[in-house]
Amino acid sequence: MITELLGKSKEELHEYCVELGEPAFRGAQIYHALYAERKFDVRQITNLPAALRERLAKEACVTLPEVKQRFASTDGSVRYLFGLSSGEEKLGRTASVEAVFMPSEGRQTICISTQAGCAVDCHFCLTAQLGLIRNLTAGGNSRAKFCCRSKKHTEACKKRQILG
Repeated sequence: MITELLGKSKEELHEYCVELGEPAFRGAQIYHALYAERKFDVRQITNLPAALRERLAKEACVTLPEVKQRFASTDGSVRYLFGLSSGEEKLGRTASVEAVFMPSEGRQTICISTQAGCAVDCHFCLTAQLGLIRNLTAGGNSRAKFCCRSKKHTEACKKRQILG
């Protein structure tokens, strides 16, 4: 079974490394590489031993969402429509979520959806017509955030908005 690393806490990565027979501190190294350095190819985490990198390449993955559509605005904001991976599907219904990168003077903001669909039945809203399909996992939220930040917007984001 392939283990998804993105979305795991530092403690979960410690436990995972111990399960692999590695020292727990390797989990902290992986955590730092994923969340601080944004290294999504485990073979690029060069402070890990080569044998561990090769093992992780076979037994683990870091999955970013599929960008189904990208809408750029004249004000510099970019809206992304992400397709959820098979691990994020519910009851065979595929779903999509959105995230928006919004630059402004002095800061950048990423607005991330935490749900596919919506339980509020607002008649004017297309998302509401889907109904609530599912809540995203921590990994799903992380993947959307990292995908927005890695597509072009490399400056540190000062603000994140999390929307239901």
